[in-house]
Amino acid sequence: MDMELPLKHLPSVMEIEEQLQNCSDRVLKERLWRQRSVRRLVGDGQNAHFGVWLWRLGDSILIGHPNEAYSSFQIDLRKMLAPYPVAVMNITNGSIGYLPPQELFDYELYQVWQTPFASGGLELMTDKIFRTAQILLRQ
Repeated sequence: MDMELPLKHLPSVMEIEEQLQNCSDRVLKERLWRQRSVRRLVGDGQNAHFGVWLWRLGDSILIGHPNEAYSSFQIDLRKMLAPYPVAVMNITNGSIGYLPPQELFDYELYQVWQTPFASGGLELMTDKIFRTAQILLRQ
């Protein structure tokens, strides 16, 4: 299935390139290099588009996506889809960034400043996958 999540405000690839050219700080240059790589993956738009894969195997659901979702993602889905078993595969068919829970966006954490996704992205993805899994389980 296709997933679309809002991005936090990010400079364009061209703006990041300019910052890289004018940067002499090794640590900041590394952060900019990583930010440029992520920005190239998601494009210069306001939303990221990526694939999510769901399979039903008997009474279980397998979910694959190209992000590093916090463990609350799979914990929540397992509760929401109980009693059906749920297996989650992070970083499937690529890697974009972290998906931390909304409440962590108030903290200066690597996973928060690294992610291109806006606050609430994990919760949006959880909800859409939950609704899709419910449909699969009814078939």
